[in-house]
Amino acid sequence: MFTNADIKEYSEILFAHGPAYYLPQAVTRRDDEKNAIVNGLKQHRDGVVIILSELQGSGKSFILKSVREDLRGSGLVAPEERILYTSVDFDIRTLSQHKSDSVLIIDEMDKKYRAKVSQLLDEIPSRLGTTLRRLVLSGDYMLKDEDRLATLRRRSLVEFVDLEPLSEAFFLEAMEKRAAHEPGTRSRAREIGDVFDAEFLHHLIPYTEPSVTPFREVFSALFGIAKSEALPLDECQCRFSGDVCRRWFEVEPVPHYDASQIAFLEWLRDHIMTAEREGKPVRPLTTGEFKRLRPLKGVATEHQYEQTILEPLAQARILRGLGVPFKDGTGQPRRDPGPYLPTVLAFLRSAYDRYWP
Repeated sequence: MFTNADIKEYSEILFAHGPAYYLPQAVTRRDDEKNAIVNGLKQHRDGVVIILSELQGSGKSFILKSVREDLRGSGLVAPEERILYTSVDFDIRTLSQHKSDSVLIIDEMDKKYRAKVSQLLDEIPSRLGTTLRRLVLSGDYMLKDEDRLATLRRRSLVEFVDLEPLSEAFFLEAMEKRAAHEPGTRSRAREIGDVFDAEFLHHLIPYTEPSVTPFREVFSALFGIAKSEALPLDECQCRFSGDVCRRWFEVEPVPHYDASQIAFLEWLRDHIMTAEREGKPVRPLTTGEFKRLRPLKGVATEHQYEQTILEPLAQARILRGLGVPFKDGTGQPRRDPGPYLPTVLAFLRSAYDRYWP
């Protein structure tokens, strides 16, 4: 049995969600993705660009660190110095010094580094076939911009590797792996699933189409609950439930929204709850679809709708932009382009926050 005190004590390990977290023993259900990357590098020694393009927090860095270990163990790129694993924030000038028979893995090619990503995507094609032959790029949907990938495609074989989306079963397997690694919880690892109420888990990992719930969002919410007063420091059996989540929102700071955003969020809450009640997936909507479904007084154009409603709520972690972060035809990056899906936090607030919005 896991008590509330147990979960509070071990929450930093059980619900770790930062990019620095990595335990090889906790890799779950990622063999297919890892094998696709490693086999792609093995089969195309004369040149290949393998791309992981998923939402931030989906587990890309976790996989790539495991891939690096597999490559070392296979002898494909031994000795060790022939694998370069780096974040996007490195000195581009070093590309000219890269060995052509090595593997370069560039992670975090995300919108938070959008200027550097743009620079790299412009620079890399000129190095392909010379100092760069086998390359792995990992980032968010910036790497799905076909205009910017056109030169890469002309000069090298480009392969995308998709990650299995998070599901309730996937999540519970990952939790058991994490619990099994920590000495203080190892003997009870198989009981970790009992900590999560079925209804709560349904809202924590919502039914969307496409299914794009990032691990990081889920673990961030659980860590917030575990560290808050909503989970008492006692020896009672721990249970993440709707009641606990309601208490969490009661002790969390109340978000501030303007009148138009409140009107939109009231509609969004009803939209989510209707879909859940009918057993239908929540699908991403474009700016135009939102504007048609929930017109707002004083918000006349789609541009205004994005500027005053959608983009601020994306920055507030209520909406998640699924678009490529560049304005059509301009090459100028955007922070959170649509279409948009509600986040894990939006689903939890819709279900359990009595004062939201």
